[in-house]
Amino acid sequence: MLYEEGSFVYRGDPAYVRAGCEASCIDLYYQHRIDTTVPIEVTIGELKKLVEEETLKKISFLLAGARSAKEDWELGIGIVAYSPPGRGFFAAGPKLIENMETSDYRKASTWRFISRHYMNIQDENRGLPRFQQENLDHNKILYEKEMMYGPIPGTSKIKNLNQNIGALSVKLTIEEMAELDAMGYPDSVKGERSDSNVITYKNSETTPLSSWKEA
Repeated sequence: MLYEEGSFVYRGDPAYVRAGCEASCIDLYYQHRIDTTVPIEVTIGELKKLVEEETLKKISFLLAGARSAKEDWELGIGIVAYSPPGRGFFAAGPKLIENMETSDYRKASTWRFISRHYMNIQDENRGLPRFQQENLDHNKILYEKEMMYGPIPGTSKIKNLNQNIGALSVKLTIEEMAELDAMGYPDSVKGERSDSNVITYKNSETTPLSSWKEA
C-alpha cells in the first residue's frame, strides 16, 4: 500500500513486493490491502521466496476474502487479531474520545467513535460482575481472552507491554468466556469501520491465477 498522487494505491505485484521488502528489515510483513488485480498465489509466491532468502521472517494479509482466507487456513496459516483493544477504546474506556487530540487520525477514520455509535459501544462494554468488583480493566480481560487462543504480537510502548503482561494474572472461567462471547455478538457493533472518505477494502478477492500474465 502506498500514497501516490493524492490517493492510496494497493500493489501486490512481485516487483513492488520485493522492492519494498529488500528496502526494510522486517520480522512480520503485512500486505495491508489485497491487490485485486494480482492473484493471491502470485503475491504469496514472491513473499515465500523472500522468507526463504531470510529477508522476511513471517508474512500476513489483511482484509482477504473468504476464498483467500480458506486457502490460508488449509495451508496452516494462523489468524492474527488486528488491534484487539479496539484502537485504544477498551484500554482507555469512556475517556478515549475526550482525550483525543485534534490531529488524532482516529477522529477522522474511525466511524464507530462518533457519538451515536460510541454510546452503543459503551453500553456493550459494561463488563462482568466479578471484573467490576475486582476493579479489573477491560484491556487485561480482553488480552487474557485473546491469549486463550494463542500468543499476541507486541507493542511499541513499554507501558502497554507491562499492561499486556498483566493480563496473565487474570484467569477466566469457562462460564466467563461464554458470557464474554455472548456480549460480543456481531449485531452489537454499530457504525462502519471507517468513514466514506477513507478507502477500505472488505473481503477482497483476487483475480484467478489462470488469468495472470506478469508484465
